[in-house]
Amino acid sequence: MKNSTKCILTALSVIAVAVTGSIFTYIGQQWYGTLDKPSQWPPNYLFPIVWSVIYLLTFVTLCNIANKNEGQKAVFVTAAVNGVLNVVWCLTFFTLRQIFPALAVILVNLTASVLLVLQVRRNGKLWFYVMLIYPVWITLATALNGAIWILN
Repeated sequence: MKNSTKCILTALSVIAVAVTGSIFTYIGQQWYGTLDKPSQWPPNYLFPIVWSVIYLLTFVTLCNIANKNEGQKAVFVTAAVNGVLNVVWCLTFFTLRQIFPALAVILVNLTASVLLVLQVRRNGKLWFYVMLIYPVWITLATALNGAIWILN
């Protein structure tokens, strides 16, 4: 498969994850607004900005890895698993309004995000550093999910 085809498929996959997660998130926004949250909660406008940056950096990283001849499959499989977990978390938390099961999902997602970054590192330190934002953000999201579970 040509590298340009891999990048197009990667772009479509990243967009599919972003759009699907956004739909599930939008469905639960009214309910989400009623939840008790910690006083140190990030402002709501920050979430879509950070996720957009993460999705963009993921796309760029995966396209660059697609240009390599080895080590691609594991990275792409782990990236796909992370995408599915992101969507499942949005579905579980926002649409189904299941805070504790969402916490279980995001803990698995956190583990998968660390595995993804470690696999990316094998393909270049630059992309490792670029992708570090992802597990850092998932760690914050995990803490916030846990705080909501405790407070509600």
